[in-house]
Amino acid sequence: MARSASPDEATALFDEQFYLSRYPGVADAVKKGLFASGFQHYELFGEHERRVTSKETHDARRDLMLGFCSLGKNCEFGIAQRVFGAEPMDLLRWAFTPSDVLIRLLQVGFERIGDPNEMDVYPTPAGEYHIRHKGYQFAWHAWVNVGETTPEQIKDREVKRLPFLARKLMDDLAQGTRIFVVTQLDMTPDAAMEILTAMHAYGRPTLMYATQGGPPRVVRESDYLFHATIPKFADEAAVPATLPSIDWLAVCEHAQAVRESGAG
Repeated sequence: MARSASPDEATALFDEQFYLSRYPGVADAVKKGLFASGFQHYELFGEHERRVTSKETHDARRDLMLGFCSLGKNCEFGIAQRVFGAEPMDLLRWAFTPSDVLIRLLQVGFERIGDPNEMDVYPTPAGEYHIRHKGYQFAWHAWVNVGETTPEQIKDREVKRLPFLARKLMDDLAQGTRIFVVTQLDMTPDAAMEILTAMHAYGRPTLMYATQGGPPRVVRESDYLFHATIPKFADEAAVPATLPSIDWLAVCEHAQAVRESGAG
């Protein structure tokens, strides 16, 4: 798993042209004379905000986030990956999966996950299509707005997509190189262990369960179970606008360090 650049390294790698291109608002502020340069903005604000300073920093953060796999609950971690340029093809990245549903999926090997008779495509009040699997009782984003295509076309796409991604997820579980992530406000160690037990039918992957409250950090609770804390999760009604992306980056950096060191 790639190591993300430290703040000192990010400063050393600072690329003025890259920074202004990536952050047009900063470039506009420099043109107006509010900052002498992009680097001045970074020193005053950008370093604290963990802004990307160069292509090398961007690539390191992207590669770090690709080393994690969301097992659902909601789309918060998937959006955090997107913020840092990581777009892994993961089955449950955009899904709403309660713990009991996740355990059942793992126990039955995602059997009939692509059955078209079990899928219901429906519009949300926000004008986006969601898909619901009636057999397993979970839903996920289609990332298609009403009017852009038809429910039948979305279903045809999912019938092909889901079995492929299910096989990929089982392969990832067997290889055990990525860290798997579940988020829940008040998940207990026992509940997390139930999920990990189901995961270990495939190999010896590591599960990181994240709960709300406390600084962004990670503690190793057992050989394959990590507990992460986030000060505050995103508002489920407005995840992109309220996403604590910097906290998620810090958690992933700490998880990587904990895994590599073998320490808690």
